[in-house]
Amino acid sequence: MGVTRTAFDTTVDATLVAAQGAGTYIKVVAISMHNNNTTESDDEVVRLKDGSAGSVLYGAATGAIYLPGRGGVFQLAMSYDATDIANHAHFVLSANTELYMDITNGRRISGAVWWTID
Repeated sequence: MGVTRTAFDTTVDATLVAAQGAGTYIKVVAISMHNNNTTESDDEVVRLKDGSAGSVLYGAATGAIYLPGRGGVFQLAMSYDATDIANHAHFVLSANTELYMDITNGRRISGAVWWTID
């Protein structure tokens, strides 16, 4: 299967990529997030998770990804090997589990996820 791009724009905790069915694993190959708030003090902490109640995927033990106000960006680039991208995923989620994002302060976060399934 090829790589799918899913865009998001939210101010609340949200599923970024829905679970794809029994026995399937979402492989995240790239993600880009942007803090859309225009005030410098409107920073945001987000957490990418393996399902809404699952473990954090990035940001050490706390899973915190800090997005400064006025356009803070987080990017995890796509694999360098476009001919074998599914085997170079940054995250492989648990079976039949969604990619979930917790938003701490309710700021508007937008972006996209590039993913495939196994």
